[in-house]
Amino acid sequence: MHSEHDAVVTGTAPWGAAVRLTDGVPGFLDHLKGGASLAVGDTCHVVVVDDARDPVRVSASQADLDIGRRLHRRGPQEGPPVPDDEDVPVAERARGREDGPALAGRHAVLDALALLRSELPRAEGWENDDLAGFLEAFEALLGCVEQVYLSESRPVPNDPWVLVAAALEGARYYE
Repeated sequence: MHSEHDAVVTGTAPWGAAVRLTDGVPGFLDHLKGGASLAVGDTCHVVVVDDARDPVRVSASQADLDIGRRLHRRGPQEGPPVPDDEDVPVAERARGREDGPALAGRHAVLDALALLRSELPRAEGWENDDLAGFLEAFEALLGCVEQVYLSESRPVPNDPWVLVAAALEGARYYE
């Protein structure tokens, strides 16, 4: 899990690409994770994001590569992962990505989901560590996320994607 590989595309479909990792393991690269424009024989750099499935699921997205590197470096015994940029507001993490204005903050949501997914097996320190509690907190927080920013004297982001990302991350602890 979280290991990086060069992968060779062995087949394509409208939803992604079949790949073979450097160690010979078959993998699948979803078109949303970087497999949209690949052809048979192409090589790409990927990170394993789910090794429990057959074929293993891999990603070529820079966000998943960065998260995989942090998690791989920390090791499984060191507690829940903490992003290197944990003190950087989610709105700041979304800046500088190469999407048009309507989707600029989408990466903040994808980063938040990847972080939550990586923490989920342990969910240590989460106030809402089951799906029902998490969804209830997410719903409540999404309804008032602007107030959270204002109460912390931070500007409310204009990008609704960034607000969703903040609500996702906050739902771990929101009561």
